[in-house]
Amino acid sequence: MEKQKQVYYKQFFYVFLFSNILIFFILLFFTGGESAKALLYAEEGEMFMDFFNSMLQNAVDPYACGVLYPPLSNCMYKFLLMFVPQKYIDSIVIDETAAYYDNDVLKMQQYMIPFIVYTIVTSVLLFFSLVYYKKGKKSERVLFAVGVVFSGSMIFQFERANSILVAFVFVLLFFLLYDSNKKIMKEIGLISLAVAAAIKIYPIVFALFLLKDKKYKELIR
Repeated sequence: MEKQKQVYYKQFFYVFLFSNILIFFILLFFTGGESAKALLYAEEGEMFMDFFNSMLQNAVDPYACGVLYPPLSNCMYKFLLMFVPQKYIDSIVIDETAAYYDNDVLKMQQYMIPFIVYTIVTSVLLFFSLVYYKKGKKSERVLFAVGVVFSGSMIFQFERANSILVAFVFVLLFFLLYDSNKKIMKEIGLISLAVAAAIKIYPIVFALFLLKDKKYKELIR
C-alpha cells in the first residue's frame, strides 16, 4: 500500500510538472510570446544582464560598484572577461563605480563568446548533475532532469543568466557525494558546498545537514 502511494505521488509530480511546461509553451505560441511577460522580461532590454553586469563590474574594483558577491564569484566573472578585447570593455565601462551597464553590450559579438562558454558549461553540468542526483531508472532520471530544466523557475534563471545556477550545480554535487563511502568522493562533496557558498553565500545553510548527521569534523572543515 505504501509503495502504491509513492508511485501515485511520483506520477502526480511528473504529470503536474510537464502539464505546466506544456501549458506555458502552448500559451507562448498562441499569444505570440506575450504570455511570457508574466514570467520573464521583468525589465525591458535586460535579458542576460545579470551575467553581463557582473562580468563588467570586474573590469574595475567590483566592490566599489556595490557588488555583494563573494570573491570566488568575482574571480569567475573576471576570468570570463578575459575573453573580451580591452577596447570593447573601455567602450562600455565608462563609470568605474556604476552598478549597471548599458545593454548595448548585448549587440557586441565580442561579449557573446564568454556568455556562450558560460551557458554551455553551466547547462551541461546542470543537466548531468540532475541526472546523477535523481535516484531510480535511467529513463526516469533523464525525465526528471528535462522537467527541471524546462520548469518556469529554471527558464527564468536562464533568462537572467544569474550565477545561482552555478551554485545550484555545486549544491547538487554536495548532496550527491557528502555521505559517500569513498573518501575522495566525500571530500569533493564537501568542497562543492564550500564552492557553492563562495559563489552565493546562502548555500552555507546546507551545512546544517552535516550537523544533523553529526558529521562534526566535516562541518569544521
